[in-house]
Amino acid sequence: MPKTAHIYIYGDIINEQYAEIEEQGYTSLTSVIHSVKAQAKFDELIVHIHSRGGDVTEGFAIYDYLRSLKKPVTTIIDGLCASIATIIALAGDKRKIQPNSEFYIHNPWGNVTGNYNSVNQYAEELKKAEERILNFYYQHTNGDPDNLRELMDNQTTLSATEALGLGFVTEIVEQERAFAMLNPKKEKPKNNKPNMNKALKLAQTIMHKLSGQGPILASLAEKLDTGEPIFISGSDEIPNVGDTLHMGADETAPTASAGTYTLENGTLLQTDEDGKILSVIPCTEDDTAEINALKESVKSLQARLQEKDKAENILVKELEGIKAQIQSTYEPKGRQKEVLTRHAAADRNRVAEATERRKEYK
Repeated sequence: MPKTAHIYIYGDIINEQYAEIEEQGYTSLTSVIHSVKAQAKFDELIVHIHSRGGDVTEGFAIYDYLRSLKKPVTTIIDGLCASIATIIALAGDKRKIQPNSEFYIHNPWGNVTGNYNSVNQYAEELKKAEERILNFYYQHTNGDPDNLRELMDNQTTLSATEALGLGFVTEIVEQERAFAMLNPKKEKPKNNKPNMNKALKLAQTIMHKLSGQGPILASLAEKLDTGEPIFISGSDEIPNVGDTLHMGADETAPTASAGTYTLENGTLLQTDEDGKILSVIPCTEDDTAEINALKESVKSLQARLQEKDKAENILVKELEGIKAQIQSTYEPKGRQKEVLTRHAAADRNRVAEATERRKEYK
């Protein structure tokens, strides 16, 4: 599986290049490079952003460094993304924002002291920075330049939805939800051995639990763990939340009922009454060997319980036969009565032995 690295641009962005800057709650080009190089070899990078912004030159330098890595980059706005931090956010091939986060854009500002020439020169630099940022926004969002300029002039705070609509981000992070569901259509045990059924049900529950840990083990399975064929519509490679589970080989098959389903690769799917997948609880590759061993142990337990169940039935029939003989209304006479009387003690011993054997299987 691809290895992912995470770095965090939290706090103000300043032009100060020393190692301890992160400990003081700031971010600079040096701190970003240090965070990236501290990661082991990775295939893709996720950049988390929560910043009021800061130095314009430093922000563009961080953007250029992230793009120079030649790795897929995803930026995620975790709270506030303001001012020059918005430039860093645009470094992502995928740009995500949390539902309650904010995206704040404005014209650059600053202050200067000095004579008339110094003030005028600084004003020109601010104007160049403003045009640079405006053009940068336009290139990355394909938005209307006049609209972007108006938003910057008005110092605009955008909601997650507004940022998505203007092209600053490519998606809003979907909040994960936990579900505890009961399948109302699950059949109740049909026999009268509650303890045995409880043990078998516990064993089955253990097997389901063992199958639901960590990242997805393999691509989309075509069967349940019971061997029943399935079809998941709306997914190209792996099952996703929002897909539909069909209880058959293609999408014309009936949709699944509300409940939990285990795929042949160990992945658990939870669905609503329309067959829509509410959550995906995958199985890890690292845990596969241990899970398989535990599954075999559970299967062995199930087999032993079933054997005991069969043995119990045999013993019950044997006891019932002996009881029928003892409680018979037939009255033997003569020689026959003599023989039965002689074997009465033996019959009682057989009953006692059978009773003890039955106790062993309970």
